[in-house]
Amino acid sequence: MKLKTTFIVTLMMAYTLSAAASDIKNSCDAMTLQSPSRCDSIEDSNLRSNCVAITLESPSRCYSIEDSDVRRNCVAITLDSPSSCDSIENSDIRKNCLANTLNSPSLCDGIQNSDMRINCAAVTLESFGLCQSIQ
Repeated sequence: MKLKTTFIVTLMMAYTLSAAASDIKNSCDAMTLQSPSRCDSIEDSNLRSNCVAITLESPSRCYSIEDSDVRRNCVAITLDSPSSCDSIENSDIRKNCLANTLNSPSLCDGIQNSDMRINCAAVTLESFGLCQSIQ
């Protein structure tokens, strides 16, 4: 199964920009290892829901996410729909969405938030090792 994600993810909501680095790292670990149980250690409920939905590839789990940009990111990634990224207002989240739905790690380079940029690259490259550099 091809891993799909954010940051934030990743991931990756407007308030995710201020999310604890530990939550971003835990999300990155879970997504690169394709391990939904690792999402349980994420304190932020929206990031946790995003992580679970993406690792399980379950778009229905995205709808509990309060932040609209993160919810759109989650749905786009779980449905593998790059065109759905266009409605995301936050540029870092939109770039993360496009990088993941198009499987194009080079798109992560444009993400301003360094932890989000690392998370995006790690998930698109399926590289658990990259997650370890999130501070």
